[in-house]
Amino acid sequence: MKRPRSKRPAVPSPAFLILLVWMSFSLPIPGGTLYAENLCAQNLQKVLPLGSEAERLADILLHYQGRARPFASSPRSQAELLGEINRIDENALPPAGIAAYRRLRELIAGRFGQGSPGQRASWPSGTGSAGLYALEKPETPLASIEPAKERAFVFKQEKGLIFTIRPELSIEGYLQTRGHETEWEYPFKKRRPLVSLPLELWVGNHIYGLLDLSIRKINPVFPGVEDTVEPVPYSNLPTDIRTIDGNLPFRAFLAFGSDSWEVQFGRERLSWGNGRTGNLILGDNPLFYNVLRFTLRGQFLKFSTLWANMESYTPTGNGGNLGTGGGAVPRVERNLLGHRLEVRLWDRINVGLTEAVVIATPSMEMKYLNPLMIYHSWYLEETKLNIIASLEPRRWLSLD
Repeated sequence: MKRPRSKRPAVPSPAFLILLVWMSFSLPIPGGTLYAENLCAQNLQKVLPLGSEAERLADILLHYQGRARPFASSPRSQAELLGEINRIDENALPPAGIAAYRRLRELIAGRFGQGSPGQRASWPSGTGSAGLYALEKPETPLASIEPAKERAFVFKQEKGLIFTIRPELSIEGYLQTRGHETEWEYPFKKRRPLVSLPLELWVGNHIYGLLDLSIRKINPVFPGVEDTVEPVPYSNLPTDIRTIDGNLPFRAFLAFGSDSWEVQFGRERLSWGNGRTGNLILGDNPLFYNVLRFTLRGQFLKFSTLWANMESYTPTGNGGNLGTGGGAVPRVERNLLGHRLEVRLWDRINVGLTEAVVIATPSMEMKYLNPLMIYHSWYLEETKLNIIASLEPRRWLSLD
């Protein structure tokens, strides 16, 4: 006998969302410094989100000039992106490329200025963009990368602890015109959160932190409702409290370093590789990883190592079978360790070599933190270890 399907839950009034949005934009923020003119942090250790506009523009401009694209391990700090931007020769760009290059400079320098309200940077060619990045004589190896050393970015930063917050409200609607696709749904991963409250703080030019609180819609799973689909798939407005993702914050971390190295600890999205729809070893499919990573880089070389905890979604217990049911299964703690070496040859080709291992043990040993270890030489039990290596000689080509 077929079990009757449960009715969908009633959709309550979203008044609580309106109240929350009003509070987010109205409540005062105690302490610190909040600049109403510009609410975007400018710090060399600022970690750019995956797929940011600045990264896309730098990738396009470098590709247009026949230069190797930025290294394929992300996320990257603002210091690393500056090194990539300094490889672009503005004089060799067409008019459309110059417009994209100026837009890129605005994104990096801060569209409305940064630091104290009276602190500005002067740009050539009458762009009028304000910010803390002044076009000065190069003073560091990062800023002297050819061919654009006369236009290299040099960073100036105020002293003390500074924090900013930039509330964002995004209301989206989704529509498809292919009538034969009756079960179409805009991917939840691409939807912008309804409300985002990114709190950024930094000290000097070497310490940066981010806490991004957001209200995001998810595909719900209602108890007692089989084959659940989103009741209202045409917008990012949550129509039921159970459609709000409770895993916030999706980005929360502390980063510190200099123009040639960085350490990041916290919750962040990761990607190692050039895949369009993900990578075999480390992709950006999850909304976040809990990670500790270290990066050392130069003009033609980048070394990355990380330790990411892979949370188990299986229930705890001492019995049961995943295939047949009948009780809970033991919780398995899994940790992903990996290191990646990337080399740029003749400013035309990037070659990346990755080694990674997933370890399923109840506790982590100190030896696992060795960033230069060859994982095969640990000789761990096969039931607790899975190793994979990858060689990426060019974009969208991976040998695993």
